[in-house]
Amino acid sequence: MQWHSFIIRKRKGMVSLSILLLATVILTILQGFFLLVNRESEAQRDNIRQEQILNLGESLIGVAVRNEEKGNLSDCLQLQKVTLYPGNEEFTAIITKENNISLGVSQIKIALEGAGRKWNIYEDKLLPPGGADNPVYQNAIYAQNGIVGIIPTGIVAQEGNSGSIMPFFDVSGYKKYGKMVLPAADELRDYGLKKRLYVNTAAGNVAYSVAQDTVIKGDGVFVDEAGITINGRCTATGNLWLISGSGIVIGDDVKLEKALIIAKKNISIGNNVSINGIIISGGKVTIGNNLTMARDKMVLEPFSTACYFL
Repeated sequence: MQWHSFIIRKRKGMVSLSILLLATVILTILQGFFLLVNRESEAQRDNIRQEQILNLGESLIGVAVRNEEKGNLSDCLQLQKVTLYPGNEEFTAIITKENNISLGVSQIKIALEGAGRKWNIYEDKLLPPGGADNPVYQNAIYAQNGIVGIIPTGIVAQEGNSGSIMPFFDVSGYKKYGKMVLPAADELRDYGLKKRLYVNTAAGNVAYSVAQDTVIKGDGVFVDEAGITINGRCTATGNLWLISGSGIVIGDDVKLEKALIIAKKNISIGNNVSINGIIISGGKVTIGNNLTMARDKMVLEPFSTACYFL
C-alpha cells in the first residue's frame, strides 16, 4: 500500500513537472512572440519616422530652391523647430548652400537634428562646366585640337583654332559632391540610373567602362578623371552626362538619346553611332563611319539630382 501511494505521488510529481515545463515553454514562446511584435512595431515606427524625415527634407529643399531662384536664400539659414507626430519629437533644421562656379555645381543641404539623431539631406544642381552660355556649347561638336572624320550634314562643328576656348574645370572637384559611385553592370541592368551624380572613387587610374549591349535607363551624370568608355551596342534612353578628366570612347552601334559629352582630352566615336546632344573635347574628336547626330540644346539645362540622405 505504501509502495502504491509512493507511485501515485511520484506520478503526480511527474505530471506537475510536465505541466510546469509546458507552461514554461508556452511562456517563452509568448515572450518571443510579444518581443517580435514589439520589434516589428519599433521597426514600423522607425520606417514612418524615416519617411517623415525624407518628406520634411524634400519640402525644405523645395522651399530653398525656390528662394534661391528668387535670390532670397542666404548661405546659412536656421529655421524654427519642427514637431513630428506621433511622438511629439522636435527637430531643428539648418539650410546651407554652396556654389562651385567653375564646375557649375550648386548644393543645398538640410541638416536635421532631433531625438538624439542627425540627418543630412542633399540636392545637387549641375550646370555645364563654365556655364551653358559659354560659346563652345553653341556647337554640336567642339574639339580644341581638331576633328578627324566626316562631320554629319547640317551639324555645326568648331575647332579650337576658331578662337573659342574650352572652359577650365577640375574634374576631381566633383568628388566633393558625388555621393554615389559609378554603377556596376548589374546595377545598371537591374535598377538603372536614379537621377544622381555618379563619381568614380576607385583607387588607381582605371577608366570607367559600361559593358556592351547595356541599356542605360533613367537620368544621371557620370564623372571619371581616368576616362569613360561606352562599349558597343549600348543604348541610353534618358538624360546622360559624361564628364571625363581624360578621354571618352563611344563604341560601335551606340545610341545616346540625350547626351552631354565632355572630355578634357580626346573623344573617339565608333561606327554607326547615333547621338542627340552636344560633344565637347579639350583634345581631338575622331568620328567613325555613319555618325547620326542632332544638336539637342536641352542637355544644357540644369541637371537637378534627386534628394538623398547621408
